Amino acid sequence: MKDTVNSEEISSLNPEDSESQTNVLNTEERLKIMSGTSYKKLYSLFRDDGMSVFESFYNAVYISSHNRYEATATEKKKTLENVTDHPVSWSEDKKKIYKNNCWSVIVKLLDGIPKITNGFVAAGRRIGAFFRKIALIPHSLDTSPRAVKAFFRVVGKSLLPLGAIVFAVFTVARISLVESERVAVGVYVEGEYVGNTSSVGDVFAIKEQYERTLSDAYGTPTVLLCDISFLPQTFDEKTSITSGDVSIFDAYVQSATEQGYGLYIDNKLAAVTPVKSWIDEAIDDYIEKQTRNYYAEYSLTDENIDRFAFNNNISIIADRYPKSYFLTRSEIRQLFSLSLLSDSDEKLLRSYMPFIKWDDFEGKVPDTFSSTLTLDYSNLDTLQNSGADDFQSAVPSESVLMDIAIIRDASEKETLPFDVDYVYDDTLYEGMRRLVRDGSDGVKVIYYKATYLGDKLVRRDVSGEEIVKEPVNKIVRVGTKELPNGDKSLIPTGTYIYPYNGLLTSRFGWRMIGSQNSFHKGLDIYGSYGDTIVASDGGEVIEVNYSSGYGNYVMIRHNEETVTRYAHCSEIDVEVGDLVAQGFPIAKLGQTGNATGVHVHFEMIINGTAVDPTPYMTGSLKEHILA
Repeated sequence: MKDTVNSEEISSLNPEDSESQTNVLNTEERLKIMSGTSYKKLYSLFRDDGMSVFESFYNAVYISSHNRYEATATEKKKTLENVTDHPVSWSEDKKKIYKNNCWSVIVKLLDGIPKITNGFVAAGRRIGAFFRKIALIPHSLDTSPRAVKAFFRVVGKSLLPLGAIVFAVFTVARISLVESERVAVGVYVEGEYVGNTSSVGDVFAIKEQYERTLSDAYGTPTVLLCDISFLPQTFDEKTSITSGDVSIFDAYVQSATEQGYGLYIDNKLAAVTPVKSWIDEAIDDYIEKQTRNYYAEYSLTDENIDRFAFNNNISIIADRYPKSYFLTRSEIRQLFSLSLLSDSDEKLLRSYMPFIKWDDFEGKVPDTFSSTLTLDYSNLDTLQNSGADDFQSAVPSESVLMDIAIIRDASEKETLPFDVDYVYDDTLYEGMRRLVRDGSDGVKVIYYKATYLGDKLVRRDVSGEEIVKEPVNKIVRVGTKELPNGDKSLIPTGTYIYPYNGLLTSRFGWRMIGSQNSFHKGLDIYGSYGDTIVASDGGEVIEVNYSSGYGNYVMIRHNEETVTRYAHCSEIDVEVGDLVAQGFPIAKLGQTGNATGVHVHFEMIINGTAVDPTPYMTGSLKEHILA
C-alpha cells in the first residue's frame, strides 16, 4: 500500500527502517500534535477548532500531561522487561510502572474537575425532581396561611437535613461513576472509525506488524500509507482494539489493492500485471531470442542442447497487490529488455509493412548471448505512467538477476553387478564348492538433462534409463555330503599359508632368466631336497600330473574360484579326489621339470587367471628374500 510521504516523517516513526523501506508513509501534522507533549501547539490547535479559551487551555494541559504520563510509564515498562529477579511479584512491578508522578497528579486533578461538577449537577437535578413531586400534594389539604407556614417549618426542620443527606449520597455516587470511566482515544484510519485504545503506541505496533507480514508476502519492503488520526473519548470495551489486531487495517488494504498476478523470482516479488499471459509471453520471447543469439554467436548446431531456460525458481501467483505495483504490457516487455511487439506479431507485421523502420521497435537485448538478465526498474520508461514519482517508489528498489541455463541431453553407463546362485549338491563333500557358470556384470545407460550455467554443471535431472546388457548370475554347486569320519578340518578355511617355510628366491611377475625376460606366474621357495610340501588351505585334489615345465605337480581346488598349484615335486603323496586339510602333507620338495634348483613353485589361480599369491597369504617365511 503505497502513497506519498517525505523521508523526515518516516524517520520520525521508524528511524532504523527509514532507509530500507519504501518512502510511502504520510502522517498529518494534526496526528503529531495530538500524540505530542507540547501544550502550546495543542492550545493553538483547539483554538483553531473553535473552542473557548478555557476549553482549549483545559484540553491542552490535560492531553499534554496524559501523553507525558504514558511516555514515562512506557519507559519504565522497557526498563522492567529485562528484570529477571522479582523479589515481590509482577503485580508490584506493575505498581511501580504506574506510580504517581507529577503528570499523573495533573491528569487526576483535571479529571476531578468535570467529575465533581457533573456529580453536583446530577445530584441537584434529582433533588429538584423530588421537590417538584412534593409540590403535587392534593389541594384538599388545609391550605390556610397558618397551615402552610406550619408545613414549611416541619419541612425545614426534618426534610431539609434529609435532603442534604440525599444530595450528598447522590453526589458521591455520581463522582464514583465518573471516576470509574477510563479515558481513551478513538482511532480513525482514512477517516473511518476502527476502535478505541488507551495506548496510541499499540496502534503503531499493529501497523508495523501488518507491514512486516506484507513485506514477507511480497518479498520487498512495504509500508502502509494510510492516514491515522486520534480523538479523545471514553473507553469502550465493545470497540476496544486488542494487541495484534491487524483487522483495523483490513478495510484500507482492501481499498488500496486489486486482484492481479505477481511474478516471483526466487520467492521475491518482481512484477505485477492484471493479465497473466503478459508475463508468460515476455519469458518465452526472451528465451527464444537468447537461443537464437547463442547459435548465431558460436556458429554451431549442438544436437545435445535440449533447450534454454531460466535457472531461477519462477512462479506466478494470483493475489491482491497494491494498485501502484501494476505494470502495463509494454512495461513488462521493457523490463525483460524486449521490443514492444511479440515475436509472432513482429514477423507478421514485417511481412506486411516492410517500409517501417523496425529497428525503432527493437529492445535492449544484445546481439550476443548473455547468461544473465537484470530486471532493473530504474530503466523503465515511466513516462507511460501517470505519476512517475509514485511509480518509482511503488516497485522494488533492488535489481533482480535471472540466470539463463543451457539444458543439454547427456548419458552415462552404469555397471549392474551379477548375483551368485547356489545349488546344493549331496554328491560333493561338505565345504567343497564347484563353479557351474561364471557370472558377468550387466550395463545400464542413464539418460539425464544436464543444466549448465556457462560452462559449469549445476544440476542433473534423470530423464530415463535403459538396460543394454542384462547381468548373468554366477552358479555355484555347494557340497552337503558328510565328510569322512566327520573331519571338519577338511573344510576350506578361506585363508592361505605358505606350502613350505623356506627361502623365497623369485616373486610373481616379470624376471630375467639368462638373457630371456619372462613372466613368472607364482612364488619360488627354495629348500632341502625331500622336505615336505603342505596344502595351503583345505580342499579337493583335482589334478596330479607331469609336464616339461612344471615337472611333477599337484593342483587343489579350494572353492569355486580358487585353485593352487605345487610344482617341481620329487614325489606326490595324494591322488585325484583326495580331501586335504590346511597344512596336510601332499608332496616332497624336488627339482623336476624346468627348474634351476631344489624348490617348490607355488601358484594361486583365481577364476582361471594366475594372480600374485602374496596379498592372500598369512604368516611369513623364516628367511629373507635372496632376489
